[in-house]
Amino acid sequence: MGAPRFVGPAGQAIRDPGPKATALLAFLATCAGNRATRSELVELIWSDARSSSAARHALRQCLVRLRSHLGAAGDALAADAEAVWLVSGAVESDLDALVAALRGGGETAILEASARVRGSFCAGLDVPAPEFETWLRDKRAELDLACAELHRRAARVLAGRSEPDAAIAAARRRVALDPLDEEAQAELIELCLRVGRAGAAREAYDRCAARFREDLGIEPGPRVVAALGRRFPPMRRAPRRPAPAPRATRTIGTWIGRAAVALAIASLSAQVLDWARSRPASVGDGERPMALWVTPATAEAATPLALVRREGGDRREEAKEYGRNAAYHPPEATLREPRLYPAGC
Repeated sequence: MGAPRFVGPAGQAIRDPGPKATALLAFLATCAGNRATRSELVELIWSDARSSSAARHALRQCLVRLRSHLGAAGDALAADAEAVWLVSGAVESDLDALVAALRGGGETAILEASARVRGSFCAGLDVPAPEFETWLRDKRAELDLACAELHRRAARVLAGRSEPDAAIAAARRRVALDPLDEEAQAELIELCLRVGRAGAAREAYDRCAARFREDLGIEPGPRVVAALGRRFPPMRRAPRRPAPAPRATRTIGTWIGRAAVALAIASLSAQVLDWARSRPASVGDGERPMALWVTPATAEAATPLALVRREGGDRREEAKEYGRNAAYHPPEATLREPRLYPAGC
């Protein structure tokens, strides 16, 4: 449970025998009776061989090298023409201790097994074989759940023995296996509060919230929030404000914005004038429009023809007179509403 490591019968460290040899020993450690057939091992670890005979030859070579590598511990590995196994009583593994503790071990067995777990099953082991990679991923997920339950029991035992620091450490080992497990996070916070470690509870909540935001983009669920209790509510994050732009950047941006507004107003004014000039007058007989923006060029077109005919004058002369006076002396008697319109409206 953790990175694979090997210790001889006298307590001496044995160096790593290589990825495929380690994979073989790890698979045997999980099999019933620590025994597997040669066909199972070939299909799992040497599936990339060019033929079945080549795969079996690679297995035989691996067993020879592994026995030599283990030295005094080589007798713990046995094989015949059909199977390979670990000799009963000659091998001890933390995986065996974990399974025994969960199947009915006492408090001491639970605490010892929990302390021996150093991480996920065969952490760091990398074997370029698709079948083995799939098996290892599934086995890790299965054993992570078993370890989480083991750490949960260990935390309860230690809390009952009035060992708060050790209990919190066991609960943290459970959380480390799956930081997104809300039940594990909530029980860690509740344990810290129950043993009088309010600061540790706050720290556990903050770490949980940060992990949920980073990995999932959400806040922890109500189970985690409620674990703090009303007496110790979680702190709310202040909204993040954008950093102010440098003064030079703000000044340039202000002038650009003002220039854009001025251009928009000028363009709109030009469009209104063009529309007013191009719109035909609809003035009835006897009515004169109120012209505020009249020029000599537009006065003739804006002069009502009926007015010229009625007074018997010349249209061009009447237009000049109308253009001079219409903007300053609108005939109020003819205005139905006191509104101001451009010429031509």
